Amino acid sequence: MDEELFKRSINSETGARFAHKNVVSEPFVDRLGNSLTLEGHTGCVNCLDWNMNGTLLASGSDDKQARIWDCAGTCLHVLRTGHTQNIFSSMFLPAGGDRVLITAAGDGTVRLHHYTHFDDDPYVWTCEGRVKRLCVAYNDPQMFWSASEDGVIRQYDARTNLGLPLLTFRGRQCKTMAVDQSNPNILAVGTTETYIPLYDRRMAKVQEPLMRLVPGHLSFEDHNAKSGNHRYHSVFATHLAFNSTGNEVIANIGSEQVYIFDVKHDPGSPIDVLRDINRFLEAPTLLENPIANVEQHATSRFKQLRERAKDAFGNHDFTKAIEIYSQGITECQKLCGSEPALSSEHAMDLVLLLSNRGAGLLMRGWSGDAYSCVRDMMRCLKIDPSNKKAHYRLVRALIMLKQVRIGNKCLDLFRLRYPGEKSIERLDSMLNELTSSQSRRPRDIEWHASTSGERPFRDFVDRLCGHRNMNTDIKEANWWGGRDEFVVAGSDCGSLLIWERTSGRLLRMLQADSHIVNVVQPHPSRCLLATSGIDDVVRFWEPLPEDGSKNELVRDTRKFSDDNNKRMSVDLMEFLVSAIHQVSGAMGGEDEEHDGDGDGATERVQCTTS
Repeated sequence: MDEELFKRSINSETGARFAHKNVVSEPFVDRLGNSLTLEGHTGCVNCLDWNMNGTLLASGSDDKQARIWDCAGTCLHVLRTGHTQNIFSSMFLPAGGDRVLITAAGDGTVRLHHYTHFDDDPYVWTCEGRVKRLCVAYNDPQMFWSASEDGVIRQYDARTNLGLPLLTFRGRQCKTMAVDQSNPNILAVGTTETYIPLYDRRMAKVQEPLMRLVPGHLSFEDHNAKSGNHRYHSVFATHLAFNSTGNEVIANIGSEQVYIFDVKHDPGSPIDVLRDINRFLEAPTLLENPIANVEQHATSRFKQLRERAKDAFGNHDFTKAIEIYSQGITECQKLCGSEPALSSEHAMDLVLLLSNRGAGLLMRGWSGDAYSCVRDMMRCLKIDPSNKKAHYRLVRALIMLKQVRIGNKCLDLFRLRYPGEKSIERLDSMLNELTSSQSRRPRDIEWHASTSGERPFRDFVDRLCGHRNMNTDIKEANWWGGRDEFVVAGSDCGSLLIWERTSGRLLRMLQADSHIVNVVQPHPSRCLLATSGIDDVVRFWEPLPEDGSKNELVRDTRKFSDDNNKRMSVDLMEFLVSAIHQVSGAMGGEDEEHDGDGDGATERVQCTTS
């Protein structure tokens, strides 16, 4: 901020650009509160949309009406849309001069309203299923698109009133979509499959996506869904959004977490992680001079940070420990890169931070934590192939992912390298139990080249945890801030959640609905959020005055995020079996605190998803 103020003072950055980039800051987020409540609807409010300059807000509801509001909360127009079922999406047409609104509903129709002309009937297009999402493009202002449950993405031209199928997904429903505003030829589509395809609409006839996005652990769980495993039927994107530069896509995935994907620079795929494991297995010998004590070779730069994380471990606040380590990893990578040479100054700092974050992920055991631990441990082992604790945690994470074949291979190498290690017997027992349990029920898909390689998937770069997305299929997650510094989303617990983008820290949870928050729409130029959900109102959220008063709507982020992830576990029998066969420790938790034999801490059971 200081550097940007200096640039502004010497006129190298205009005031408008400076204001846009700094419209949201963490101090503002800390003071966020309910500034206004907009009343008028008589049903759930399912969609919100700001016009381009943020002077108007459109809302659509189960009452079949759309309303136009100003920023002061005054209702300027009430549209009796003609829809016969709930409105799921409403958007201003960019070419309409803030006088044209598009609505879509459960009755399978898309309607275009010149809402300032009360005697004009809307133009109506018909789909074969409920229409769940509309999209517009500011650089192509006459065009718009719809995603409907008949499995069709349609493209409309307001100049000709022509609406034609653009993409068809047979046997699937389209739940959501997003348009890259920096290049409106690029579309992301959310269907009732786990993966998220990206298309160039200029090549839509080919029906071949540019890429497919999917969190790595879901790339093989998707096969379980197809084989009839009920746990994965609702694991699909309920909302997608490109960031302002078009480099990243955020996906709110039902019964899972919020994921961020890099669509410009390939960060790798799940099969790349598997290849890394196989390369690790192909080099069974230890380094000539292995580093016995990583902590002794780390610098003092991150010692205080590790002490704070250790305190969180001691209090069983694994989420806080993970967040602290994530901050340290971000800072450390600025000094040494993401894969430094073993001899570089901060290499052991990075190894220690990654390894300990992996321990936190194993202890917390939320959906996706085990796979994230695998990724962290492989980064450790690329830098220091002889790191015993990273090797141990890799085996543990593979067991949690139910990957018997590759888990056994990694355990065989662990046994070869560390023949006297006490934890070998424990790992053997866990793998034997997993093998036995798989023989008694439908076998989980094993992670191998054909699983991840049949269709090229692109893995996530970041994961944001703490919300709950199980009860509705329209729940949003959006970018916030002039530089997309924050991410906002709703939750089944009635909360509005705000994360810091770079570290993944959950900064705030605010009670924004008495039941469920589905919609969170950032204002285009102010530090203002509009939210809606099951309640029949729209709420505005802005920084409150610094008068010392307490915001009663603030929620305990740790308590609610823990509860949300526990509630996403629906397979009670699996939970009980895991609890009965509970084993100690994730190789001792904190590296510098324990002796490394795996004793001294109790591991939490991993939550499964529906």
